[in-house]
Amino acid sequence: GQKADTKQDIKNLFSNVPWVLVAIATVFQLLYAVMRGSSTPYFFKYYVLDQHLRIFSFDIDLSIDKFTSIFAAVGSISTLLGAVMSRIFARGLDKKNAYTGFLILSAIISCGYYYLEPSSVTLIFLLNICLSFCMGSVSVLQWAIYTDTADYGEWRFGRRSTGLIMAASLFALKLGLAFGGTFVGWILEYHGFIPNAAQSNEAMYGIKMLMSFYPAIFGVAGGLVMIFYPLKNRVMLKIEEDLVKRRSVA
Repeated sequence: GQKADTKQDIKNLFSNVPWVLVAIATVFQLLYAVMRGSSTPYFFKYYVLDQHLRIFSFDIDLSIDKFTSIFAAVGSISTLLGAVMSRIFARGLDKKNAYTGFLILSAIISCGYYYLEPSSVTLIFLLNICLSFCMGSVSVLQWAIYTDTADYGEWRFGRRSTGLIMAASLFALKLGLAFGGTFVGWILEYHGFIPNAAQSNEAMYGIKMLMSFYPAIFGVAGGLVMIFYPLKNRVMLKIEEDLVKRRSVA
């Protein structure tokens, strides 16, 4: 009956090793992205402060709020460009390689924020453009990979349960979102952060680490998990051929 089918689908889901690997990578990926995103306002408010950007003979006044807003906008545009380019990377590099490489590369680039001086305005923007571009591709490739795990599940177990796979994948995503925000609060507290006050050296260290190395640990971990993901493009071509044959016979 329906109950037995659902039970079997759930059993198949957790026996679907490629899906389990992507789900774990997704939690790490979201931890990385959310921790970085949540720590950005603290980084600007307490570390970067008001700055100036000189382009040729123009001197642009960047107050904290203006700097933060432009930083976010530039990041969003770069993310969009990365997302648009993801199809080319998926074909040329293989979905698995592109996802893994860009996630790890983005995390490594983010570590640069620890070493930047507040006055390094150009580098602050440049690092954001590079890592946001990488993450734009990662976020699109992630869902293409989930679709592959659904095809693999049908090929391996003889039952298609795309709905369950996507719902469970969203749960992994939300898990990363929830923990990412929580971790930022815990880490700030651990380093002695006090809101709206002059920060101690320890708190400033915590804010810089939250913008760089702390989230990067999870980004790299997500990429390392995906090294074991077996569904490369050539494997998927074989699986899709088999599925087409099966469906034509059925």
